[in-house]
Amino acid sequence: MSAIRCAGCGIQDGLLPSEPLHADTAWRCRKCNYTEPAANVRKFVEKVAAALEGVDQNDANALEKAVERWSAHLGPSHYLLAGLHHSLAMLYGRAPGLLPHVLSNKQLSRKASLCRSLLELVDVVQPGRNSLRGKRLFFNH
Repeated sequence: MSAIRCAGCGIQDGLLPSEPLHADTAWRCRKCNYTEPAANVRKFVEKVAAALEGVDQNDANALEKAVERWSAHLGPSHYLLAGLHHSLAMLYGRAPGLLPHVLSNKQLSRKASLCRSLLELVDVVQPGRNSLRGKRLFFNH
C-alpha cells in the first residue's frame, strides 16, 4: 500500500522498501534494482499528501483530476490513491448532483470499478468476512 513509480524503469508500483520493517531503509525497484533513499521517498509522499489536502472531498471532478495526476506516480494500491478512490466511491450515488438517477453510465461504471478495486484491496489487507468488506459491498450498490 506504499509502492511508488520507479524513476529508473518507470514501472508504476516498482519502488518498495528493501527492508520493510526498517523506516530508514532505501527503496528498491523490484524490476531494475534502482534505489532511492528513504528520505527522498518520504518527502515525495509528504508532498503528495499535502497536495491532496487541498482537494475538495465533495467535488468528484477535483477528486478525479487528483487520481489522474497522482496515479502516474503512485502504485495502484497506494494508500493515498485508495483514499481518493474511497472518497469517489462514496460520492457517486450519494452526493447532491450525483444521485443514482442522474449518474451517467460512465459514472456508474466508474463507481463499480472503484468499489471493485477497493474490495480487492480489502481482500489483501483484511481477508474474509468483516465490517470493512461489508461496507465496501454496501457502497457498491
